[in-house]
Amino acid sequence: MVAPDTQPGTLQQLQPFITGIITDRQIAEIDMVILHPMPADKVPVWVERAPWEPALELFTSGSTGTRKGIPKTFAQLANELATLHQQWGWKIGGTPRFATVSHLHIYGLLFKLLWPLCSGDVFLDRSGLYWEEILGQLPDGPAALISSPAHLIHLPQVARQYRHDWRNIVIFSSGGPLARETALHIAEVCGQAPMEVLGSTETGGIAFRQQTRDLDWPWHPLPGVATRVENGLLEVRSPFLPQPTVWFRTGDRAELVGAQQFHLRGRADQIVKLAEKRISLVAMESKLAQHKAVEEARIVLLPAQSHTEHPRFAAVVILNRQGQRWLEALGTFPVISKLREHLIHDFEPVTLPRMWRFPEALPYNTQGKVTAGSLLALFQEPPQPQPTEPVVLAKECIHTGYMLHCKVPENLYYLTGHFPQVPVVPGVCQLRWVIKSIETYSGSPLHIRAMEAVKFHHMLFPGQVFCLEMKFDRQGSKWVYRIFSEEQTFASGRLLMAP
Repeated sequence: MVAPDTQPGTLQQLQPFITGIITDRQIAEIDMVILHPMPADKVPVWVERAPWEPALELFTSGSTGTRKGIPKTFAQLANELATLHQQWGWKIGGTPRFATVSHLHIYGLLFKLLWPLCSGDVFLDRSGLYWEEILGQLPDGPAALISSPAHLIHLPQVARQYRHDWRNIVIFSSGGPLARETALHIAEVCGQAPMEVLGSTETGGIAFRQQTRDLDWPWHPLPGVATRVENGLLEVRSPFLPQPTVWFRTGDRAELVGAQQFHLRGRADQIVKLAEKRISLVAMESKLAQHKAVEEARIVLLPAQSHTEHPRFAAVVILNRQGQRWLEALGTFPVISKLREHLIHDFEPVTLPRMWRFPEALPYNTQGKVTAGSLLALFQEPPQPQPTEPVVLAKECIHTGYMLHCKVPENLYYLTGHFPQVPVVPGVCQLRWVIKSIETYSGSPLHIRAMEAVKFHHMLFPGQVFCLEMKFDRQGSKWVYRIFSEEQTFASGRLLMAP
């Protein structure tokens, strides 16, 4: 069973079905057996398995509700890996793989881990959290990037800073719809648009496309996959399904182009009946995104709180720079009024969103998707204040300095948007903690003239316990600090004081 993440809440949901966890992470607050990988003294003994035997169980992303387990047989995984190699092996065979997605979901599991493992290609054994980390490791020659729309939207800006021959780098995108504007922007900077792969945990891969400026290309089924549209919904017959000869109905609305190719027309579960009117959430989101102040938008249906209330729409809007300037200069209400006026041309007043939120970023999960639950959470009242400081567990005086034993709060304010898929304590936040702690325990403000050897060795995650060591070097007139745990050092450096 492959847990979709290692969050305490997720593991507690799985606890009735498992006896323990195999992980290389430190997990607290879980009362079960935890096994850590160890180097093997000898080559393991491989045991043959029948194709129909279960290989593992994955979980859906929970985009539209509660996650559910999806078992996969060895035959399903082997069939899909063979198809991927047939389709793209000639193009990326022998090239190293770099990924921003997790291997705990079907897309990352296949593209990032199992495919290169089976084909004997090099792959990075961890996911990059930000592009600078990945692009700095790319070789001079060919390579493959396995990513998702949540990360790819930021690629063009960063890619301009690196002198790679982007024609030799193949970019894959899956996990959600890639905006046409993003695909074309990447094509402009990198010479080619990402290869988009459509699929799901239940179906495996279904189809692919590569957008161009001249044509909105339809989706092409993968080799061996058959598609049709019945009652407006896409249906799939595939060797990656438990029953390869049976048509599987997806939740995607589609329109055929020719015999097999198709265009997607949104999710069937995104058609909502409100005030006796059928409303497309996708259409309303698209209309909002066309406003000159909006970068991205999501619409969610808020359930009625009592029998006297009715369900109502709520909007989560990411403003662009112009929208942010409006928000700061005019306030929330005038901005909402402008957006409502923009929608009124296409939607009746009774269907317009009644509540609005303007966060800095959408709440993407580890699969690069925005779930209904995460959107609903933005409208829970009252909002809880988020801490900005670590939780101090203990204090002690050491030679020429101080030591704090701390824990990173799970809901630390500075984790918002850093990063959308895996929250990490920013380096500037760690420096702030160091400076503030030194000022608190020395009893005087710091006058820093320079910083030396400032390094961030490993990433600091929410819930992690750490020590902050601060020592004063009188001869050099500088504070030497270190943020560390028993296993590793997270950050270190020296702060030189002004005379």
